[in-house]
Amino acid sequence: MRARLVTVLAISAAAGAAPLAMPGVAGAATPAGTVTSFGMGTYGQLGSGGTASSPVPLTVNGLGAVTAIAAGCFHSLAVTADGAVWAWGLNQDGQLGDGSTIERHVPTRVAGLPGAVAGVAAGCHHSLALTSAGQVWAWGESAQGELGDGTQAVSQRATPVHVAALDALHVVRVVAGGQHSAAVTQDGAVYAWGDNRFGQLGTGDAVQHNTPTRVAGLPSIGDVALGASHSLFVAVDHTLLAAGANNHGQLGDGTTTARPTPVTVGHDVRQAAAGEGFSLAVTGAGTALAWGRGDTGQLGAAAAADRTTPAGIPGTGTVALVTAGGRHAVAVTSAGGLLTWGDGGDGQLGDAGWGTRAAPASLATISGVAAAAAGDGHTLVLTGTAVVPVAAEAQGTGGAVGVPNTSSAPAAVVIPAIAVMLLVLALRGRRRRSTPAR
Repeated sequence: MRARLVTVLAISAAAGAAPLAMPGVAGAATPAGTVTSFGMGTYGQLGSGGTASSPVPLTVNGLGAVTAIAAGCFHSLAVTADGAVWAWGLNQDGQLGDGSTIERHVPTRVAGLPGAVAGVAAGCHHSLALTSAGQVWAWGESAQGELGDGTQAVSQRATPVHVAALDALHVVRVVAGGQHSAAVTQDGAVYAWGDNRFGQLGTGDAVQHNTPTRVAGLPSIGDVALGASHSLFVAVDHTLLAAGANNHGQLGDGTTTARPTPVTVGHDVRQAAAGEGFSLAVTGAGTALAWGRGDTGQLGAAAAADRTTPAGIPGTGTVALVTAGGRHAVAVTSAGGLLTWGDGGDGQLGDAGWGTRAAPASLATISGVAAAAAGDGHTLVLTGTAVVPVAAEAQGTGGAVGVPNTSSAPAAVVIPAIAVMLLVLALRGRRRRSTPAR
């Protein structure tokens, strides 16, 4: 793997990318459906036309009006208003879906998808799409069964394959983790497949599943967030459950014991996100919480020991949604602002610096944020005219990030004193070909 770019001479905009106004400098209003990116650009995942990293936001050109975004470890996805899927970044496992394994530095259309796409999800090296007809398609790495097409012999697929086993189940959301995937159906059931070495599928075992398998014993689920090796389940009654690896306390149940069967973590959770060994959640009051790994300030506190139960993050105000990257975190405020914190060594905090920052800080350069997605070392932001509502419900995180459902009203806050909520998006391992970090 190439060395990660940290304090490199990549502060200026890469070719073909227009930098946003710097803090304190007024700029024109950003058009609805615009994607901006910042952070690691080593494999072209910023969509700027080059491989330079950037600690300031850049506009991703070559896209029409965008309705949804997703960030994998080192690749990015976007859905445009016409239902097309576009991809850019690392492609060594075919995760861009263009029939090749050549990395792309600008958005390239995914080939072979039937009809319009309603949502996408990005795992570490694989991608998922949900069509408007309810079909699920997958492409990229398949060594751990994460594509769900039933094959083990094929290690990668460079064009989308149909996950036919889900056709009759009325899927409404797809989610991707490090090397595992999940789908939520209209009736609140969850089907999961892929890597299960730490019980992250929630199926009660540690056996890899190459086709979608129903997660038993769950209440009706509205949202799922998948991290590197753990999973979060947000029930429609706002209960938060978790399964999988727990070596950093990322499940939030007060232990560091892995759980192959989902355990209840708390209540009044409206949205969650899962990263590399840490979790985030939003309560009905718009409070952001964090738990799990804390070595790079990703919990919103100075680098410290891991935390095994959820705790509030100071300085965020009222939050609408959160997303978790490799070791950094991003939040969208109820006013459509953007907050970032944690590891910033690749510029993924977007604050013009290259360092770690534990305290959440607002990016004055971006407003009107509708959604955000965090990769291993980069961040994508979707801006639009609509402000994301507080406690946006059933928002696909942990990889599937789009405009949130605005139809749900927040319920009364009932949070156990011992803990609260959870996490989602984003992410995965730190190396291109290694097993995802737990």
